[in-house]
Amino acid sequence: MKVLEVNKLYHPWIGGVEEVVRQIAVGLHGRDGVEVRVLVCVPRGRGMEESIEGIKVWRASSWGMVLGMPLSVEFFRLFRRLTREHDVILLHHPFPLGFLAYFLLGGRKPLAVWYHSDIVRQKVTGFLLAPLIRAVLRRARKIFVTGSNITLHSPTLRAFRGAIVELPYGVDTRHFRRTAEAESEAVRIRERCETPLILTVGRMVYYKGFEYLVRAMRNVPASLLIIGQGPLRAELSRLAAHEGVEGRVHFIDPVPTLLPYYCAADIFVLPSIAVSEAFGIVQIEAMACGVPVVNTALPTS
Repeated sequence: MKVLEVNKLYHPWIGGVEEVVRQIAVGLHGRDGVEVRVLVCVPRGRGMEESIEGIKVWRASSWGMVLGMPLSVEFFRLFRRLTREHDVILLHHPFPLGFLAYFLLGGRKPLAVWYHSDIVRQKVTGFLLAPLIRAVLRRARKIFVTGSNITLHSPTLRAFRGAIVELPYGVDTRHFRRTAEAESEAVRIRERCETPLILTVGRMVYYKGFEYLVRAMRNVPASLLIIGQGPLRAELSRLAAHEGVEGRVHFIDPVPTLLPYYCAADIFVLPSIAVSEAFGIVQIEAMACGVPVVNTALPTS
């Protein structure tokens, strides 16, 4: 069986959905005769074909990202060709471009959808796209979600409960065993910062709620490490200076492995504020390393 997994971006792009796409591809590929391939876009620029961890990946060229979505004509050309070569399409949502491609070009090809979250911030766009999303979901044989909360709180999913399958997120705990090398690096991390040490990880975008965590540091005698990148990084840095906590709030670019930082942390915090946050897989990673987690109560998790 050949499975084509479709999303807007793919590893090494950092994001929770992208990590799930990678986990599915790597986990299914080669099992019971299943061959997984991936179709995505580049954030901007020329496309490419490559192999990552043994997975064939097509990245369609794009003119850039608008409202969080890549603008790509090549994506439709690739989707049409690759759909013919595969037995099953696994489409990740939210990705309206992929839904439009399947609606126009998918034909009768068997479809499954992994539904991560509703379209939240772009309310007008979401309203206009709702008929398309529902039309494609009606053609899906299975709709995968992380748990019952998203089904209960999503206005879109309520009509498709018969097709829904709950599959909680997970991680391979072997990748988060505390090694001597990681513990040694953790000691060096703690030596550079005032302790206790609070850690958070993620894209610096609105729904992560990092601004509330930075403000809270005024009343917390500890250091905060924020690992990630994104459009709000400069604004968050200015906020830390304005609140007088810039000496205890440290911004770190994405790192090859988070294990030493998990080992160094006393607490992991996920301060997300909107249901755009489907779950936050970094929470599971932190728990796999034995780090206590503090998060916010969202109906999607």
